[in-house]
Amino acid sequence: MSRHERRLKRKGILGKKSNMHITESEICKANFTVLQNSSLVAPYMDEHMNIVRSENPGKPEAWITKHHIDNFAVWLRAKLMGDGTIAEQLQWLARGPSMTIMQYQGYEINGYTFYTRAQDEKEHQPK
Repeated sequence: MSRHERRLKRKGILGKKSNMHITESEICKANFTVLQNSSLVAPYMDEHMNIVRSENPGKPEAWITKHHIDNFAVWLRAKLMGDGTIAEQLQWLARGPSMTIMQYQGYEINGYTFYTRAQDEKEHQPK
């Protein structure tokens, strides 16, 4: 049992929270990874890749892939926003990520406690 079991109260987070600032490029990469691994988004990935290919005949496959990665999230948002027939989870994915990222000192996931590097190093320093 986690030593934080009572403090967590099923929240899954530990310690003080703080805003974390990362670059827009990193957020876009992380967002694309989430979208790429969603079964709800998969048909739209294929559709967008086919559109990019058809609109850019003769372009190398590496260019097609980069263009797809760089533009998919914006295309998905434009395609799905306002469509009341899609699943709620897909609507949230199409909106994109928040630019404000909350960071905690530790997280509990499936009964395991994980600390951020800074917190872990702080706890293992000699007293």
